[in-house]
Amino acid sequence: MALAFDMGCKFSALTHGHPSGYLSGGFFAAIISGLCQHIPLEKCIYKVIDLLMGKPGFEELDRVLFRAIGLHDRLKEKELKAEHIELLGGGWVAEEALAISLLCSLHYLENFKKRSFGSSQSQRR
Repeated sequence: MALAFDMGCKFSALTHGHPSGYLSGGFFAAIISGLCQHIPLEKCIYKVIDLLMGKPGFEELDRVLFRAIGLHDRLKEKELKAEHIELLGGGWVAEEALAISLLCSLHYLENFKKRSFGSSQSQRR
């Protein structure tokens, strides 16, 4: 996971100059690496947070990740709504998009169709 994190950061830095952008890319790469090793998602998240800690500029990403985890914990057994997602931001920047995807994945771990929050919303229309 550490190698995936480092490589993800390097590749993301090609197009994302801000630490929150390239650290999000590294975080995502490490999560995928952990999942490929059959490590449960929640455990992956905390392992990668350990890799993230102390990296220059990590604080912004760290805050939004813990906001997503806290939101998931508070809303267990409830459906996610658009206003819940919006608490993490609009998804226009890497750290918000990452936090939103992690929230949906954690919340609907056993329901792939609902993990894609946007598509479940459009199906109801």
